[in-house]
Amino acid sequence: MSKRMIHTSIWASGQVAKLSYQARLLFIGLITFADDDGRLKGNPSLLRSQIFPYDEEVSVKNVENWLKEVLDQNLVLSYVINDEQYLYHPNWSEYQTLRNDRRKESHIPSPDGNQVSTKSPHKISKDKVREGKVRTLELFEKFYKEYPNKKGKEKAKMKWIVLSPDDNLFNDIMLALEKVKKSEQWTKDDGKFIPHPATWLYQKRWEDEVEVPTIKKVKKF
Repeated sequence: MSKRMIHTSIWASGQVAKLSYQARLLFIGLITFADDDGRLKGNPSLLRSQIFPYDEEVSVKNVENWLKEVLDQNLVLSYVINDEQYLYHPNWSEYQTLRNDRRKESHIPSPDGNQVSTKSPHKISKDKVREGKVRTLELFEKFYKEYPNKKGKEKAKMKWIVLSPDDNLFNDIMLALEKVKKSEQWTKDDGKFIPHPATWLYQKRWEDEVEVPTIKKVKKF
């Protein structure tokens, strides 16, 4: 297994700042115990034994609560395959530099094509998974078609799959996108400051408050 790195940006992260101190420690533990693809088993009992082996006062229920904090901030994603709970770091490749000669193949199944959740994991039929994935990709293509910065499509697609928006969230995203496309920040300097779509999605920028310049009416004489 390649060397794990706790990136310095973790200390300035708004998502991490919203965690309790215990949940922050748990999150760091989830980084150190992840495999080379950013995956690990998510059973709270196992996580307690791995990350808090000498802390007798820490219960499995404590770990469940702290893990929920981490999941609620989308710092890791939870998914279930064959009744087994797994966790996945959605931004693993951005913060971990892995040497190919030391990289080990993951023995944990990929979340791709399975139901990925930021909340409590649950089982889902294969047909439902396939149907949901097709719908998710259809919505992504609609989003990408309207997004003005056509860079990093595959990375943006992966972010979208992890996000897996329903129709309501998709509508919110598209309305926000339409509005921000008219903002001064995105229109100045030929769109030089428009972020890559993956970045915009990861940072949930559709939730930003955007001021759109109003067009002043010219008086007719």
